[in-house]
Amino acid sequence: MADILIVDNEKNILEGLDFLLKDKYVLTLCSSGAEALEAIKKQKFDVALLDVLLGDMDGHEVLREIKKVNPHTKVIMISAYKDVKYIVDAIK
Repeated sequence: MADILIVDNEKNILEGLDFLLKDKYVLTLCSSGAEALEAIKKQKFDVALLDVLLGDMDGHEVLREIKKVNPHTKVIMISAYKDVKYIVDAIK
């Protein structure tokens, strides 16, 4: 089973993804960037689903730290925010 980190400050998003994925994957749910940073220090993840705009920090900061700790983690950035700048920054 793949280990997946899900980071989103919206409770409904976390609950929905948990409901959809919990039977097939090992999930770690974080509602803030700070929680996510603590989680990646303790565990390596195969995949991270990461919100671009978190309540306490920018998702790009978390992305950089994930890649620094484990460059093999695949990261999928998610957001309801529609600014193209954020999408381009995430790709870089």
